[in-house]
Amino acid sequence: MNELAILYAKQHKYAQAELLFQRSLGVSVAALGSDHPDVAIVLKNIGILKASQRQYAEADLLLSQSLSLTNRVLGHEHPIVAVTMRTIAVFQAIQGHYGEAERFIRRSLEISEKTLGSEHPEVATSRKVFAQVFRTGHRDTEAHLAESQAQDIRTRSACGN
Repeated sequence: MNELAILYAKQHKYAQAELLFQRSLGVSVAALGSDHPDVAIVLKNIGILKASQRQYAEADLLLSQSLSLTNRVLGHEHPIVAVTMRTIAVFQAIQGHYGEAERFIRRSLEISEKTLGSEHPEVATSRKVFAQVFRTGHRDTEAHLAESQAQDIRTRSACGN
């Protein structure tokens, strides 16, 4: 259901997406309990959906709940925490909250590098988001550096496979 809801959201079929996300959330809570990482993922996805509809207050609440649950269940240094923080960084940048966006993406990058290693594709993705945050904040030199770092990681990763 969650994957189909993501597809609906990408097609801008928001009502169908939300219905499936809510059903997925209900099934996840019933089957796994409210303190499960999969519940946090569904909350994050609903938050992304709300943000894409410019329902920022709801999105902020859902993304915060997702981060709080993920931190509590998996610990503050888990790679999924880094992904959630990266999502929040994008959300903050969209709203023009560049300081908050930078704070979240820096922490996401720290966690990813520490837990996965500096050459992991997730680190490249975080660096790419870092570049987007800098670019939206009109910090083009820093954005270019972060993009170059992301590309370097991706190139080395491709050569290693």
